[in-house]
Amino acid sequence: MIKILSLTFLLFTSLVFAQNQAQMASQEIAEANYKRQLSNAAFEKAVGEMRNSADKSAVEEANRLNDDFELNFAEKKKIEGKITAILQKIGALEEKLSRAKPGADTSALVQKIESLNLELEKQKKKSAQNEAELKTLQQSYRNLKNHKP
Repeated sequence: MIKILSLTFLLFTSLVFAQNQAQMASQEIAEANYKRQLSNAAFEKAVGEMRNSADKSAVEEANRLNDDFELNFAEKKKIEGKITAILQKIGALEEKLSRAKPGADTSALVQKIESLNLELEKQKKKSAQNEAELKTLQQSYRNLKNHKP
């Protein structure tokens, strides 16, 4: 009888121990799955945040480029206005010079025309620089549009 009870007790404890081991293994698998899901969720969240950040950065870059375009065009208009005014002044001075009587002192008019020509050259250089900046802005804008997802 003691042998039967001992054997039953041994069988019962082995069964309980095996069941306990199975539960522990199942728990470990469940915990690993949970951690993997958390890891996947964290990864997806991080990817989403990076995508949002990249989109935000692209929008900010587009806004900056738009502002730079507006400034460039305003500067171009200002330079063109100065060039037009200088050309008008030169034309008026040349008209005065052509109407001046022979033998009259026209050196002041000639000197003024020369200084206006120097100013005109400065403005033309600024205009060329403005055009180069515009081309750079256009290239940046194309690059931004080509890299957009």
